[in-house]
This record gives sequence, C-alpha cells and structure tokens, in this order.
Amino acid sequence: MRSIKPFLFCIILQIVLLNTVLAAEPPSEPILKIDTGMHTAPIRRIGVDSSERFIVTGSYDKTIKLWEAGSGRLIKTLRPPVGEGDEGKIYAVAISPDGRHIAAGGWTGYEWDKSVSIYIFSKDTGAITARLTGLPNVIRHLSYSRDGRYLVACLGGKNGIRVYGVSSSGRYNPVFKDKDYGGQSYWAAFDASGRLATSSLDGYIRLYDKNFRLIYKKKAVGGGQPFGVSFSPDGRKIAVGFIDTKSVDIYSGVDLRFIQTLDTKGIDYGNLSKVSFTPDGRFILAGGSAQKLINNEGILIRRWDTSRFEYSDIPVAKDAIMGIIPLKSGGVVFASQEPSFGLIDRQGSIYYTKKPDIADFRNN
Repeated sequence: MRSIKPFLFCIILQIVLLNTVLAAEPPSEPILKIDTGMHTAPIRRIGVDSSERFIVTGSYDKTIKLWEAGSGRLIKTLRPPVGEGDEGKIYAVAISPDGRHIAAGGWTGYEWDKSVSIYIFSKDTGAITARLTGLPNVIRHLSYSRDGRYLVACLGGKNGIRVYGVSSSGRYNPVFKDKDYGGQSYWAAFDASGRLATSSLDGYIRLYDKNFRLIYKKKAVGGGQPFGVSFSPDGRKIAVGFIDTKSVDIYSGVDLRFIQTLDTKGIDYGNLSKVSFTPDGRFILAGGSAQKLINNEGILIRRWDTSRFEYSDIPVAKDAIMGIIPLKSGGVVFASQEPSFGLIDRQGSIYYTKKPDIADFRNN
C-alpha cells in the first residue's frame, strides 16, 4: 500500500493540473444561437472609423457586427469566445481610425481566465488577432485616440482605466494605468492633441495630458454620477452627461472649470448621459433614457446649437440611447438598447433605422 499511495497521488495531481489547463480555455462545445442578421439583445456601444465608411456595434447577444455606414447593410458578424451566463456579453466596442482593428470587451474571458480580456479583431477577416488579458473587472468602454496610437479601456469596480499603445504592426502594449478611482468608469474621450478626459461614478471628471499625466480632477456639478464625456473640436470645452440627473454640463477643457448647464426643460423623465460635440463644433448632442411623456414619442436625442443654445429634439428609439457619434458629413449615428441603430441626416431627420427582428416582451 505504501508504494501505491505516491502513484495515486501523481494521478490525482495530473487530473487537477489537466482540469486547470482545461479551465483556462474557452468551452469547445457548440453553443447554438439564432442569427437574424440583427442584434437580438441590447446594443451597448457603437463605433465609427475616421473615414465614416463603417459602423461597429457590440451587444449583450455576445456578437459584434460590422455595418456599411451609408446604408446600414450588414457586412459581417464577429464572434468572441462565449460561455454560459454572462460570459461573452459585449459591453464596449471601438474601431480604429484607419478601420483596420475592432476592439471589443465586456464580460469577456472571466469564465476560464478568472480575469477579463479585450479582443482585437481584424476588420477584414473577422479573426481575433490579439487578446489583452489580465484585467481585473469588466470592460465598460473602449476608445481609440484620434491618431490610432492608443486604446483606452474603462473598467468596472474601482479599477480605473488602462491605456495600450498600438504599434504600426498592430501590436498592443500596456503603457499606462490609473487605479485611483472610487467608482466605475463608463467613458473616456481623446482630443485632437492626445489629451484624455474620463468620467467615473465616484463623481469626478479627470483630465490627463498627452503623456497621461493626471493634470486635473474635479467634482462634477450637475450630478453625482458623471457618465459620458466629449471634447469640443478645439479641445477648449468638455461636455458631460450624467446617469443620476438629466443635466448636461459644459466644463473648460483647459482646467475643468465649470462653465454652464444646458437647457433640459421639457424632458419629463430620464437622463442625457451620452454626449457629443459635432466635428465642426456647431452642435452638442445628448441622449440616454430621456423622453417627453407628451405624445409618447419615445426616447429622444436633444441637439443644442452652440451659438444660441436653442435646441431641438429628435425621437429615435424605444429604449435608452447607448451611443451618439456625429459625422463630418453632418449626420449622426446612434444606437439604443431596443436594440436598434441608425443614421440621422444633417437636417435632423431619420435617414434609416435598423430595428430588431424579434418580438419584444420585456414590458409585458
């Protein structure tokens, strides 16, 4: 018996090691899904390349889809590794300015790695070309710098942000992290010079210089939970939306000094948490769960003229707006949790909308 015990111990150890190796790999069993050509669960984020040829969307249905911007035609569906439950849900997507790479993350990789990953896809082939691993919590937002040299990831929990350098050959290397956040970070935006602004549910807006040195950290005025941030084209102003109020604030892009709160009268319910300046600086757009109860027109995007701060409202969806991207052509791309996405023309009319192809029983 004494000679058998070491042998049994070795077998048990090998089984444990084998299970550990297997646990570090995505499941190999097929997981069948219905593919209608459109997302079947809420869209969480949306991205557009700098040439405005492509739209990318990421969804709770565990897919990333690439679309032709001008028509809304589906080009391809990208499929990350998935598992049971939350594993594979996409909370964030971004497309590199040159359109070569698509970054996606969310609840991605935790089931087998016990840490979260960002997947980098080739836009042309749809294959995963890189996996950025070891992140401590879910990915809430992804954004490329305007020159494509950096990718920033906002993390859940109190884990702050991570920044990756992107080489000309497509390699991604960690270059900066700031873990000194008191709440989840849901948004980050670069200006043309490479400076970075972030929001956090800890109540603060942060401003980093182009070398990622934190230069200003200010408590937001319009609410306790700042969400969306956007630089004006010249970088002199920053718009901020909130999830706990319907406020949209303007701050100095130089030192985060509070400047003004935009007019949100007439909005009966919800927030304007996603914000964006247009490329020419003429308008500020915001949307979230905001709606008017009169006429029950649905979820709206509000557009302010920055010269007079008069506004107009554009009803666009039946569920919360999750992304607003103004285009250089004058149009606006939006996405919602309906799930839907679409294009608004320069006159403020819906050019096209892609709606879900499944029945929605969520309110029954």
